[in-house]
Amino acid sequence: MRGLCDEGKVKEAISLRDDMESLRVMPDEVTYNTLIDGCFQWRGNVEEFKLVEEIKGKRVKPNAVTHNIMVKWYCK
Repeated sequence: MRGLCDEGKVKEAISLRDDMESLRVMPDEVTYNTLIDGCFQWRGNVEEFKLVEEIKGKRVKPNAVTHNIMVKWYCK
């Protein structure tokens, strides 16, 4: 997932996350942090906010890394 995000293939990374869920492998905060960071880097500000809201709905708690990623990109 990190490799896809690093190459700007965020759609594919999100699709991989969807595939994980269909296989009943639930994404954790590391997965979401990777996606949020990739979205900020390549897409803009809409998709990452959807992911942050999705985390809350999936009962995955945003952690310090999640908040640091958001602060980092707000500062840039």
